[in-house]
Order: sequence, then structure tokens, then C-alpha cells
Amino acid sequence: MRFPVLMLILLFSLPWMLPADIGSAGPDRALILDDRLESGLVRLQVIQEAHHTLDLAYYVFTPGNYLDLFSSALLEAANQGVTVRVLTDGMFGTLRRDRDLRRILQLHPNIELRYYEPFSLLTPWRWNNRLHEKMLIADSTLLIMGGANIADRYFLDTSFRDMTFDRDVMVLLDDPDHHDRSVLPQVEDYYELLWHHPFTKDSPAGITSRQESRLHEREVQLHEDVHAFREEYQELFEHPVDWKSRLVPTRQITLLTNPIERGRKDPVVWREINTLFEEAQQRIVIQSPYIIVNRAMRSHIGELQTDDITLLSNSLASSPNYLAMAGHANHRRMLSRSEADLYEYHGPGSIHGKSILIDDHISVVGTFNIDPRSTFLSTESMLVIDSIPLADQLEQSLELVEAQSLLVADDLTYEVNEGLPPRKTGFFKRLLIALLQIITLPLTFLL
Repeated sequence: MRFPVLMLILLFSLPWMLPADIGSAGPDRALILDDRLESGLVRLQVIQEAHHTLDLAYYVFTPGNYLDLFSSALLEAANQGVTVRVLTDGMFGTLRRDRDLRRILQLHPNIELRYYEPFSLLTPWRWNNRLHEKMLIADSTLLIMGGANIADRYFLDTSFRDMTFDRDVMVLLDDPDHHDRSVLPQVEDYYELLWHHPFTKDSPAGITSRQESRLHEREVQLHEDVHAFREEYQELFEHPVDWKSRLVPTRQITLLTNPIERGRKDPVVWREINTLFEEAQQRIVIQSPYIIVNRAMRSHIGELQTDDITLLSNSLASSPNYLAMAGHANHRRMLSRSEADLYEYHGPGSIHGKSILIDDHISVVGTFNIDPRSTFLSTESMLVIDSIPLADQLEQSLELVEAQSLLVADDLTYEVNEGLPPRKTGFFKRLLIALLQIITLPLTFLL
């Protein structure tokens, strides 16, 4: 199913199609969120400060301390009369490992929980139609969108191996008189499309009296655990994050989304990103957790006016996604011998941000990985932001990643950097990914 009217509206609002003299500030201000702890705390603050509505769509909710903090904040907001809607993927995001917490949320009168394309063994043709969104909309005026799921590894984990460095963007509608020029209505329309779509289903929340007693105990335990966590780490919560003073003006923000349909989708996001590439005059910097550009994706790449192209991705040692890195490994030679400079991450943890910087003023941030799955299979959303000061923020963030990455040479070795030795990859990880490279060769379109 396609939505040509919506897509035409979005395409005609893209910043590179606007008149050249539209240099005035738009109604939205924005901020790059790339500090792990701060990004997690800001989400909690936004939930706590909401007055009317909270609309959320997240691919994955993983049980842990941060999910407890997040869920407790949602319940408190709902207790204060805020209407909360939570949309999650029907295969990976349904809180299967904590059914009681899921039911607690479902049973609250001010919280609705829905699932996009619930998993069923009887419908294999639906398995690859996944909701890959990560967004939070508060009171129709504030948006957080990016690559971070709701899990400890994105916000709280500090172990060298498990911590994940991601990137989101916060957008505030700062001038309600120009609501029609804001990106917020576009995002809200897209959320409504997902929420009410025939692919999205409710889940029965009926319970027995015995289950009701257990759920009450679980909710009490949840709030006790959150209180204990806040007491133990009270220095984290003593002073709210001053994000409002760091927001910067933007000229225009536009939402790009994939169509909502099963099977092979029209690659709208990838095609429009490549239109941006063709408009680049100076440079292009791309960060993706892995880079898998198959033949179908390459057919959309046009003539580029710049050869200053930098690719930032995980290394074999840093990535926790074995399947995706097998696909990345199969494309390393092509990428290293292209006109782009391929850098692979060797710092602590792994990188998960999906961002593009074009010249000195275009930032693209959202959920889209540079791979066939994001291009043709999953729901995806990216914000195209025309703003020099926000591009400065993104550039600084990308420079931090590049500083902990090594350049891949034509022979697939790393250029020597005495300040950054390559991370070691365990034997069994190297062996497994080598096997997956062979297995996934005919399945690249699924990666």
C-alpha cells in the first residue's frame, strides 16, 4: 500500500528544492544528542515534563535498569493525566522477557500499547516487515529521533565491550505561529499512519485475579527498584540537563520515510539521500553501524560532484552484529577501493549512529542503516536538517568517532596510527563471521 499524496507533500518540502533566498530561521530549533548518559536522562526529563500527550515508537525495549526508569516515568506521567501511546515492533519489541511489565503498561487507563506486524509462524511473508523507528513526541511540540533503542547498552552500560554509542536529534517547535512550517506535523502524521495502519494490532490485556495480584507486586517492585537506583546514583539526577540553552536554529527540517508496505518497498529514503549526495559541493561524511551496498542500492547512486567522502563504520572487533558484519566484510574490498575513505571503529564498545553530514549545513539523522534491509524492507525515518550550527554539532560528533577509527587500506589492512592500536578480534568470532560471509552471500538483500 502506498501513500502518494503524503510523499508528494514531503518531497516538495525538501530543503534543496526551496528557493535560494530562504535563509531565515524556521520555527524549529534542534540539538544533537550523542552523550550516552545525557541522552538517557533527557528522555526521562521530557517524559516527566509532558503535560498532555506522549507518543512513542521504538524497535526494541530490552529489560534492564534503563527500561525500569523509562517505564516508571511513563507510568508516573500517565498517573498525572498524560495520554501515552507506545508503538513497538511485533517481533523484537514486545517485552517478551518481562511480560508482567508489559501488562502493567497495557492495563493503565492512560496508556495504549500496540504492535506493528505481530510475529506469527504462519505468515513468513511478513517476517521482514519490521518497525525500525525510534522516536518520542511530547505534547506535539518536541521530538527525539535517532538510532537508540530503549536498553542499558545505549545509556547506562559502562563495560568496554557492551557500551553502544548512538546519536539522536532533539527538535523543539519554538514558534507555534509557524506550525505549518515545522517538521512536527510531518512526524505526527507519520506516527498516526503507523498507529492506525492495518499492520498494527492490539494485544489482549485481560488478566485473572491471581495475575492481578502478581502484577501489583511487580509494579511495587518496579518503583522500589527505580527508587533504589536513583538513591545509589543520586548525583545523576540532582540537576536536570540544560538542553534548552543548547538548541540551535534551523532553516528547514524535513522528514523522510519509507512506504508502509510488505515485501520489497520503493526505496524512498535511499533515493532521496542520493539526491542530497548529488547536490553536495564540498564533502560527504556517512556513519552507519555497517555498510552493505548491494547492486540494487548502487543503481540509485548518481554522479557526485565531490570526491571528499568519508565512511565511518564498525570494525569486525567492535560490532556485536555478526550477520550484518559478515555482509559488511563481503563489501570491504569494494568500499576500500572506491573514491571514499573507509574508517572502521576501534574504540570502546560499538557505534550505532545513523547520520550523514553534507557540506557545512545539511545534517541527516535517524534510523536508516546503509544496507538493503533499511533500503527495501523495514520502516525507516530520517530527518533532513538545514542548519549550519547543527551541522557544526554533528561534525564534532563525527570527528570523535573518526578519531577512534582506523583507515582501511586497499589491501584491507589498517593504516598505522600509533595512537590507536587495532582492537583484537577473538578466534571464534573471526571464524563465525568468516562462515557467515559464505552463508550470507546469496542473502545480502536481507541484511
